[in-house]
Amino acid sequence: MNHRDLGAVSGAGLLGERRLLLAVLIDAINVLQSWQDGRSDRRNFAEAARWVTTRGTGHLFSFDSVCDALEIDSEPLRSRLRVLIVRSANSARHLSRRLRFK
Repeated sequence: MNHRDLGAVSGAGLLGERRLLLAVLIDAINVLQSWQDGRSDRRNFAEAARWVTTRGTGHLFSFDSVCDALEIDSEPLRSRLRVLIVRSANSARHLSRRLRFK
């Protein structure tokens, strides 16, 4: 294997890594969106919400690290996703007020 082959392999690996990071981000967004439709459970929603709202790049798969690797500005995306989180939390509170348990 010559020097050019090594460059091609590392470039292909980077593409795969970026695809994995994008899949992680898309999954979190889908979980946050599906909560409103009742297609996501509370634990998955809470985990995705915590992941999005936790700041920092100390972990390879943190929200900020994933956004950095994908060249996405994390703060505007976090703000838009926070709207989903707050809206879902408010609708859950509203639902729990309407339900009466004996």
